[in-house]
Amino acid sequence: MTITVFCALSAVSAQEVTVSEAKGGFSVSLSLGYAGAAAGEKIGTDKDVTSATAFTEKNISGTYGGGIPITLGLGYMFNNNLGLDLGINYFMGSEVTSDITTTFFGDGSKTTSKGYQIRVIPQIVISTSTEEALGFYVKTGVLLPVAGETTFKVDATSTSTTTGVQSAILVEGTSAGAFSFGYTGSLGTSYRLNDNLSLFGELQGINLRMKATSQTWTSYTVDGTDMLSMLPVSETTINYVDELTATSNMVATEPTDELGTTTNYNSLGFSIGVKYKF
Repeated sequence: MTITVFCALSAVSAQEVTVSEAKGGFSVSLSLGYAGAAAGEKIGTDKDVTSATAFTEKNISGTYGGGIPITLGLGYMFNNNLGLDLGINYFMGSEVTSDITTTFFGDGSKTTSKGYQIRVIPQIVISTSTEEALGFYVKTGVLLPVAGETTFKVDATSTSTTTGVQSAILVEGTSAGAFSFGYTGSLGTSYRLNDNLSLFGELQGINLRMKATSQTWTSYTVDGTDMLSMLPVSETTINYVDELTATSNMVATEPTDELGTTTNYNSLGFSIGVKYKF
């Protein structure tokens, strides 16, 4: 009798665990990864002036999507197979070289930039059964950059046509972009350490383009001397617009208007992390 009751209680207990697992639940995760540039396109040129009458020039291709993402995720599984995930992502971009010019008489310039973004990433999760220790899942959703900026630096040397003296010029500044939508998808695997804790790894692709809105010089030095205050606003600040007219850029005390462009932040990367299920 005792054995029969014990077996019955064990069966009920096992059934309750299975039902509980089938209901899914809330989770929190933290991951660190690396994103490599993907689907590159022209971002600048590399020009080498070899003589007064000869030069070579080629495109520089790439994206601004490479870097290190750190993501805090909040998830909810409706059952073993379907759920939602909300990622709060801090993206630290890698340095990108966009323009290079070298000359046979020693002048030249190099433009580099790097940026950061705070991204909100809501996604749908489709998973294999969470009752197994090893599971697989896919995630897809949108990527929303809600904050961030890009810093740039132009390191140049220039020879005066009147004195023949060569000077070192350094320009630093920031550029901002408009609010944009991107798309992302991930393929992942998880390994459950216990009922609450698991490790996971993901392969992630991101498709994102951002429209530039403005660019501002924050520093302009010649041979180490700050000369920014001597320049007009029209030279140090750019507003990117959709249309130019005959009356555009007529006032030196106002920012220069230029036609806007979009910047490629496409990437393909991976991340590893830990998840805690409540």
